[in-house]
Amino acid sequence: MHKIIQLAPMRTASTLLANALYGMVKGWEDKPIQYVTGADRGRDVRSKPFHDHDIIKTHNHPPSMGHTNYMGGTGQDPDWWINNFPEYDIRFVCCERKGLDSSHLNPRDQTDRLDYGLLPKKYGDYENVYIMQYEDLIKPVEEFCGKLYKDMKEFLPMWELSLQGAVDRCNKMNARYEEIKDKPFTFLDKFYYIHGSHRGRGK
Repeated sequence: MHKIIQLAPMRTASTLLANALYGMVKGWEDKPIQYVTGADRGRDVRSKPFHDHDIIKTHNHPPSMGHTNYMGGTGQDPDWWINNFPEYDIRFVCCERKGLDSSHLNPRDQTDRLDYGLLPKKYGDYENVYIMQYEDLIKPVEEFCGKLYKDMKEFLPMWELSLQGAVDRCNKMNARYEEIKDKPFTFLDKFYYIHGSHRGRGK
């Protein structure tokens, strides 16, 4: 059975990537983002969030930053999912951002390093891991989705994909953000999984 995990460090435009994926994969264009939190990973991911959804969004916490996850280990990168769910063929659609610091983390987890937004280098060699750079994600919607669609045709051959579906969903997400951008970050649109004041926070 096939699964897609959109996995990335925070502040890498991963919400945009997740919505593009949901719009692109036929049958998922009108479904809300299924976001698996740290608490889910440690508590009930084995029973509900992962098994009931073909596509999920989650964040990893790179071990290089010394940030511990919710299960007491260091990071939940692709290896964690592969080892815990060997019954699935999991494809990881990731993104990363160079030069990102850790100022948005809890003070106890902050460092002076600028690699928080990067995945461990070894995943660049995994056949089931695709990594898009932040610079490509912030291009105009049609250009970004066009590149993603071209790459996903090769990376996700088992899924029926729609370029227009991705473009439409991203445009609708952006329109919705305009409606909520002045709300506090605590406000959450659970369909697109975007917060008020979501963009432009810090560096």
